[in-house]
Amino acid sequence: MPRDIKIPSFLKTSVSLFISSLCFATTVAQTEYLVKVDPETGVYTKIDSIPGVMYIYMFNYSVFDERDHNYIFYGTYDQVNDYLFTIDAVTGKIVSKAPFPQFADHSALQNFIYANSIKTLYGFYTTNGSQFLASIDPAIGNYSLIKQLTGLSSINESVFCNAKQQMIFAGVDTAGNSVIGTLDVSTGNVLSIKPVPYIQDIQYNNKLGQLYCLYRPPGGWYIGSIDTATGTVKILNALGSIEGIYQGETTFDEINNRYIISASDTNSVSYLYTADAATGNVIYKVPALETSNVGQDNIIQYRFDNVSGNLYALHWEAHTKRNTDSTGTAGTSSTRPFVVYPNPVTGNGRIFLDTLYSEVVFMVYDALGRLVRTQKSSNASFIDISRGNLASAIYFYRIANNRKTLATGKIIFE
Repeated sequence: MPRDIKIPSFLKTSVSLFISSLCFATTVAQTEYLVKVDPETGVYTKIDSIPGVMYIYMFNYSVFDERDHNYIFYGTYDQVNDYLFTIDAVTGKIVSKAPFPQFADHSALQNFIYANSIKTLYGFYTTNGSQFLASIDPAIGNYSLIKQLTGLSSINESVFCNAKQQMIFAGVDTAGNSVIGTLDVSTGNVLSIKPVPYIQDIQYNNKLGQLYCLYRPPGGWYIGSIDTATGTVKILNALGSIEGIYQGETTFDEINNRYIISASDTNSVSYLYTADAATGNVIYKVPALETSNVGQDNIIQYRFDNVSGNLYALHWEAHTKRNTDSTGTAGTSSTRPFVVYPNPVTGNGRIFLDTLYSEVVFMVYDALGRLVRTQKSSNASFIDISRGNLASAIYFYRIANNRKTLATGKIIFE
């Protein structure tokens, strides 16, 4: 079971920990791999195993350095000693394994973004209710605060414009409005903020200079383009059967101008979708391994290298057998533990648990980190949830058993 992840009073974004464990059998073990994935077929190829990794911290902690072809992610072996891993995507070998973070509460520094044009890793640091832009040295795990970001209560995600050396972010301002904004990374100055509701998983095509988003007004998912100067969203097309999009599980192919999305359909089956960003049309839809069940294989944290044209991901192999083939095909999963379905929740939703618990506590926090709901369930293998009197907004949840955190995540009430 995971260690108790402290939810700080200044919580702004969820920290989802993909839970894994190790079986010390003679012929079977469990292994984390860096893999290359064919988005057209879903077939993946193992590059190499990653020793010392059994847990992956999710939701915008994994980035790709396109200059040196390195995959950077935040993981741990024992959930006590955390590390920032840099992996050579060509060989799969560990380039660096830096103790990380340099502070007690791992959720204080989140939402990593790699600026390829200036070879710098950035993140957002939260302390005492304030947001700061920070630069991070992945080789040693140190970070430096650049500037406090006034007028913002949270940053949910960000992308980088190489030409202008500016970060584009989606977040929440101090008035509680969902916003899109830009900032200068050299000074930390916020250049613009515009209210834009219903967006998530923003992506930027540096070749075209175009910002895209996944847009979710009541009624379904759409691909949209955003004018950062005005905050105007242009809806391109509906994404059809897509129902639930996993946190931090989108990436962007700038070469072909395509969104790559790991999501579930209306039947709760997991797929890897590839969609044309210009039209919104789904080009490929292939089965995906997306689960938090420690006894099942998964493929998570897809990241596209816009130099080599390769799609990379992290693959948890639940039962590694000796002399196993290095290629595989993704399967399907349903009723994934600790995932809200559907998300956004318009009426009622449900979270399946990984086993039967005598008692679990479901807690909901608003964008300012305030506890707004507590719900207890007994003899439960799932949790039924409803919006109730909560306002339409993005919230964050924590599920606990015997004061131990089982999972955290993001939930949208509409």
